[in-house]
Amino acid sequence: MCNGNGSCTAGTSSTCAYGCTPNGTSCCQSKRPSSANKLTNPGFDGTLDGWSASGYMPGPNFDSDGCPGSGSGDVSSLTAQLDQCVNVTSGSFTLTYRFKGYDSSSNTGICYVNYYSIPCPNAISDFDFAIGNVEVHAPSSGNWVQAQTPPLAALPAGTKSAHVYCVPMLGFGYYDQIYFGNSSSVTF
Repeated sequence: MCNGNGSCTAGTSSTCAYGCTPNGTSCCQSKRPSSANKLTNPGFDGTLDGWSASGYMPGPNFDSDGCPGSGSGDVSSLTAQLDQCVNVTSGSFTLTYRFKGYDSSSNTGICYVNYYSIPCPNAISDFDFAIGNVEVHAPSSGNWVQAQTPPLAALPAGTKSAHVYCVPMLGFGYYDQIYFGNSSSVTF
């Protein structure tokens, strides 16, 4: 399947969904999202599907598992952001993500969850219905770091939707393996 140079061997009957391990002879195993994760395509596996986003960075340098067939959401300009809205009405939720600063200077990834009393997609553009939020920071100097809210924070009363978004307020970088779900033991 893989030829030892990080590429799939020509003529093999099977292929590697996320490419070969760098200089390896096996398929790269990009971490799969948990069924408890409410987000679509939280690992940016080959596309930005499910996200309103400004940029996608493909390849092993931009994937937190180092897989060449996956990537990350790129928030490396002042106008960039990643966002997704999900309808939720009850329960407790955790937000986690991986962040890699744009370079070796100090960059901090920031993701928020805004809770709304109206369902998606209207919630994204109507702050009049915002009823609460959570903010999570992840400082990085060019390496992948993990960020997490306290586990299982209860939704504010009257919540109909949650808007997850990541922005460049304290630095630029790449986001991967974003988890928004109702399990305290799952980080993706």
